[in-house]
Amino acid sequence: MASGQFFCADYRWRQTSDEKYFEHNRAYMSVFQFGDNKWAEHHFEINPQTNEINIWDKWLTKGNAMFSGQYELQNNKLVLKGQLQPSSQPVTIELQKGQR
Repeated sequence: MASGQFFCADYRWRQTSDEKYFEHNRAYMSVFQFGDNKWAEHHFEINPQTNEINIWDKWLTKGNAMFSGQYELQNNKLVLKGQLQPSSQPVTIELQKGQR
């Protein structure tokens, strides 16, 4: 998975968080931006052979699971398909890399 800044392409997810940053090569850190001033650091891990992704609520210590599923990265688009915790409903999150 390439590192980078992604912006929401799916309106339902945009209500939850405006921007997401994934830094896989450096620290397994994902940072979600909410509005202008709130940032939340999360831990994430991927399996590049199976395209599995898991996101936890606390960076490094993991904490509670937030998301589990599959990822697909094509060009500048990152699609996450899985479950947001604690819901059992499937969700698809589309993120666009680059500038707004």
